[in-house]
Amino acid sequence: MKNPFQSARLSYRALESTDTGFIYSLITDTDAFANSAPFLLRPVTRQLSEGMQKSRSEVLLGVVGILSPAKAAESSEAAHDIDGTGTPIGALFISQPSPANQHHHNADLGIDIIACYQRKGYVS
Repeated sequence: MKNPFQSARLSYRALESTDTGFIYSLITDTDAFANSAPFLLRPVTRQLSEGMQKSRSEVLLGVVGILSPAKAAESSEAAHDIDGTGTPIGALFISQPSPANQHHHNADLGIDIIACYQRKGYVS
């Protein structure tokens, strides 16, 4: 069976407690965050970032998209690989709606891609 957490250019892994800086970089990119946040956009603090990371660890599905070092080299992408496992370029979260909206039988979907990796076909 093909790995469901691997695409042609990315691998996907769970959100880790060490991703605090990465999540902060995602949500401080106002243009990208405005398109993925299901709530009122407001200035970001570290406290909000930490709270979001905690809530993101409790979603139905939450993954970080990782560009492998080999794929970054092939495509001449500017890699920000910290520990040799690849460059986190974005995240996808599917979460339950608030209790007040559960009667709509829906879910919230958020996709965030760091600005320098946008418009390169990673989410298409």
